[in-house]
Amino acid sequence: MVLLVIASLFLAGFYYQNQESHHQEETAQELLLKKEEEIKQYISKTKNTTFKNALLTSNEGVQVQLSDYKFRPKVVVFWASWCPDCQKELPIIQHLYDKYQDKVDFFMVDIVDGERETLETSHKFLRNQGFTFPVYIDQDLQAFKFLM
Repeated sequence: MVLLVIASLFLAGFYYQNQESHHQEETAQELLLKKEEEIKQYISKTKNTTFKNALLTSNEGVQVQLSDYKFRPKVVVFWASWCPDCQKELPIIQHLYDKYQDKVDFFMVDIVDGERETLETSHKFLRNQGFTFPVYIDQDLQAFKFLM
């Protein structure tokens, strides 16, 4: 009888642990779907938006103007490596970039203020996370002020 009780407790614990793991997996999937839906709505709302002459500098030092990207939807995301919400969302954005990069222009704009966010911390963060989406640097907050 004692063995039966121990076995029941073990199985209940195993079941609970599997349910908890499944719940966490479900939550991550729900977050991904929610973020994907937000981006789809953003794209549909901004489909014909012109960003005038907002100038961005790529991680490689190449300057681009958002107004040159007229023919596809754009996703512009401002972020910083120290930002907890950004740390959660950027892997989701990476997934969406992998899925939609041939249909949507992505502009991942790192706000580099020289204090909390530097070019060094930005590059290290991107390298450690393995992100492949295009990154642009906004060192003087001009793009942020212009677009927001």
